Amino acid sequence: MKKMEKVISKSIYVFALSSVCNLAMANTIWLSASGEEVTPGTAVEIDALQGGQVQLDVWFDFTEDATVGGGVDLVFDPSALSFSSLAFNDSLTLDPEFTGGPGSTFSGEIIADNSFMFGYYNGLTAGRVATLTFDVLGEQGTSTSLDMMTNDQLAGNFFSAITGNEQVVNYYGATVAVVPEMEVWAMMLAGVGLIGWKARRTSNSNRTI
Repeated sequence: MKKMEKVISKSIYVFALSSVCNLAMANTIWLSASGEEVTPGTAVEIDALQGGQVQLDVWFDFTEDATVGGGVDLVFDPSALSFSSLAFNDSLTLDPEFTGGPGSTFSGEIIADNSFMFGYYNGLTAGRVATLTFDVLGEQGTSTSLDMMTNDQLAGNFFSAITGNEQVVNYYGATVAVVPEMEVWAMMLAGVGLIGWKARRTSNSNRTI
């Protein structure tokens, strides 16, 4: 019986280890705050000012199975975020015929504000592909998600540069939290301080009486 338990325990361990390894090697596209590199799957929350802008970097990792590229849809609430611009990484080798952001043209069609595509026929492995900029429309104290998914109609799904097979891609987005401006924070803190001062004064007055 104990021998059987050991076999089962070992099988569960191997399965769990295999799952972790497969996740680490999975083809992945994710977002981070501009200028910061995070591990795929890490929860990313970025503070932004209402009426201001927020920038996010788009990263990809196809190390285990180089990709020729594909199309990506950005999924966001247009009442909270408005697309402003997309700048591709100049240091990354991309095919101009298969790379474009909102407003550019591909196969005679204009790419929408929620889509972009990138690729290189000799294959891409990993790196920062672009920086996205959004105008922040949401109210203070609210947060909104910015997610991604494969656009199978713009440029098609992602395909392996090695086998030519269609690739499954894991996407990890980000959360944008709308915070008050520094002046508003200062007023709020001053108000809290005034309330505290009045409370202490009232308490001291009661003790004197």
